[in-house]
Amino acid sequence: MKFGDMEKMFYGTTTVGERGQVVIPAQARRELGIDAGDKLLVFQDPVASGALVLLKTEALRTMIGEWMDKWIALQKIVAEEGKQDE
Repeated sequence: MKFGDMEKMFYGTTTVGERGQVVIPAQARRELGIDAGDKLLVFQDPVASGALVLLKTEALRTMIGEWMDKWIALQKIVAEEGKQDE
């Protein structure tokens, strides 16, 4: 999904309750596979002040795995280029 597809990324609004709880809209839970009991990581958005980012722990594991695969591939490319320079 591209960042420009904002209408596909918007699931509605929610209200913070007295105990600080929020309800994730049902459509978002369905489409993102969020089920009761799932653990979500909560981050402050590094760019937008006052914004939160919720991330399933499994999604973070997947992202880290993909980043590691890319990092290893990049290291191999750099190593090969270093051999060619010798």
